Amino acid sequence: EAAKELRRKECILVTGRRFSGKTLFLFQLIELLKEYGATFYGSTDTFEPSVKKLLRSLENHLFVFDSAHLNATGLDEVLHATLHGTSKLILCASSGDAEIFRFRLEAKGIKFHEINLPNVLDKIESKGFNESLALGGLPLYQPRENLLTFAFRYYGEFGAKLKISSIFSKQFSDDEISVLILIAAFGKAEFRHIESIRKYFDISKFVNDNDRLLEIEPTISGGTAVIICNSTAWLLKTVGDFIRRNSSAVDLMANIIESLAKNGFTGASRNLISFDKLNELGSGDNVHKFIRNVYSKIAPTYHADTHYWLQRAKSELISAKNIRELEEGMGYASKVRLDTEQLKNQTYFSATLVMAQLHARAYKLSKDDDHLVGFLNSGLESLRNYE
Repeated sequence: EAAKELRRKECILVTGRRFSGKTLFLFQLIELLKEYGATFYGSTDTFEPSVKKLLRSLENHLFVFDSAHLNATGLDEVLHATLHGTSKLILCASSGDAEIFRFRLEAKGIKFHEINLPNVLDKIESKGFNESLALGGLPLYQPRENLLTFAFRYYGEFGAKLKISSIFSKQFSDDEISVLILIAAFGKAEFRHIESIRKYFDISKFVNDNDRLLEIEPTISGGTAVIICNSTAWLLKTVGDFIRRNSSAVDLMANIIESLAKNGFTGASRNLISFDKLNELGSGDNVHKFIRNVYSKIAPTYHADTHYWLQRAKSELISAKNIRELEEGMGYASKVRLDTEQLKNQTYFSATLVMAQLHARAYKLSKDDDHLVGFLNSGLESLRNYE
């Protein structure tokens, strides 16, 4: 497709996330278009303004620019140069830079065709790759798994036999971990959210220092840009390990939640205090202690919010180890029920369901008939609501 389009148009734009195979695709395209001469400019090469002379003078030539070779100034110089009529441009851009490339190409009136590469292997590629891995006695690539996550799984299994990875084995500051927590929690970290929790955080430097793992992408709505991570497995492991190993994780998480709320991002803040979200981010045996301590820290900010007390009740439902802790959870659920009794809204009935489950766990532990009655009463009320 790319070769066919390039014969018809002046330029091909190759886009995709990290580890989507953009550089390999460029070399395959060069190999396929042997009727052209070719000059390749790699990501780590320095842009030289003298390339403009070559663009004008070389005939029947491919000028191939890998991602990160051209910054905005370099791109403008290339596009404003007079390309020889028999030569072609092949530009490569990360997802974060793609919109800039499209805009500049369209503004210059250059006819181009875009090829977007997915960062996962298709069925045919997966089959061929796994056949080679199986012959070597190596673990197989999983369908829909991006190559960075595949590499991370390998490193996790065979890391002791390998050199320390400059990609996967990094130490992060508390500020950097805070940003990683946002990405892990929401699938992305919006620039405005980052600024609200860490006002002077250097986003560009952080992404550049971790450019295999992280990327900046513009938002479709045209709002602030976001940071995304190219390996969810690595991200959750990194955040989970930090929470498990560092007592400071409680203060850090509480600060993120309170800063988001203080700066008007109440939706994001309330999402982050949900028990399911905190449980997803944490790992290890101490995760429930971590969640309890976070809830205690943010009480001054959220003590008037029934959603907060419902999450505390859910926390005890899952993590309580004795009757006292279960009854503490019942107290939280009762507060929510009484505070929303006149409304009879979704929060009220969610608390009622949690109350039934707390009584069921308490009855299993104590065989106390009062808890059996509590389970039946709350369970019946919850059932009537669903009817």
